[in-house]
Amino acid sequence: MRKRHLRIVGAVAATSAAGWVVLLLGGPILLPVICGEGWTGVASVEAFVAVNGLPAVLAAHGVMVAAMMTPLLVPSLLSISDRVFARKRLPAMLAFSLGYAAFWLVFGSLLTVAHAVLSAALPNWQATAVATAGLCLVWHALPWRQRFLNRCHVERPLAGHGIVADATALTHGCRTAASCAGACAAPMLFAMACGPFVLPAMLAVAAFLWIERILPPERPGWGLGNHLRTARRIGYMARSWPRFTRHVWQRHGAARAHA
Repeated sequence: MRKRHLRIVGAVAATSAAGWVVLLLGGPILLPVICGEGWTGVASVEAFVAVNGLPAVLAAHGVMVAAMMTPLLVPSLLSISDRVFARKRLPAMLAFSLGYAAFWLVFGSLLTVAHAVLSAALPNWQATAVATAGLCLVWHALPWRQRFLNRCHVERPLAGHGIVADATALTHGCRTAASCAGACAAPMLFAMACGPFVLPAMLAVAAFLWIERILPPERPGWGLGNHLRTARRIGYMARSWPRFTRHVWQRHGAARAHA
C-alpha cells in the first residue's frame, strides 16, 4: 500500500475515533438531539430548535456523521487520490468530503424527524425498535437497496484543473452520499430507535455498513440472499482477519493499476 493511502486511512480512522469518543463522553447531551427526543411532530420543530439551538443540532449530527459515516469514505478517497493530479489531490478529497458531509447533515436531520414521528405514534421505544427492525428487513429484501449500495462503488469522472475540478469532486461527494443514504437510512433509523442501547446499536450498524461497503457489489435481487452471503463473509473475516485485510488491499492495488 502506498504511503499516501496509509495517511488517508489514518486520517479517516482518527476522525471516526474522535467522533466516537465525543459520542461516548457527550452521549447524554448529544444522543437526545440526534434521536429527536422531545420532537413530537412538525409543529414542535421550532420549539425543539429553540431549546437545543440550531448550531447544537447541526453539531450533534456532524459528530454522528464523523463517527459512523467517515469510514465509508475510504474506498472513494483512495480512488480520488489515484485519479487526480498531485496538486489537486488534497482539494479534491476535501471537496468530496464536504459534499458528502453536507448531504448527510441534511439527511440526518430528516432521519431525526422520521424517528420522532415514529416515537410519537408508538407507545414505547421497544415498539419503535421492532417497527424499524421490520422496516430494515423489508428494505434489505428489495433489489433497490442493493442498487443504492452498488452505486456507492461508482467512480465518477473528475475534472483535472481549476474550480471545475473542485466542483466535480463536490458533486461526486453529494451523489455518493445520496446513494449511501438510500442504502443506510433504514439501519440508522433502527439504531436511533434502540432507546438506552442507542450507542451500542450505532456502533454495530456502523460496523455492518463498513463491511458492506468494502465488499464487492452484488447483483440486485429479491430476498435476503445477499445479506446471508454478507453474514457468512463476516464470519469468515472474524476467523481470518489478517489474510482478509491483505487480500482487500492487494485487490485495491490491482484495480488501481488497471485503471
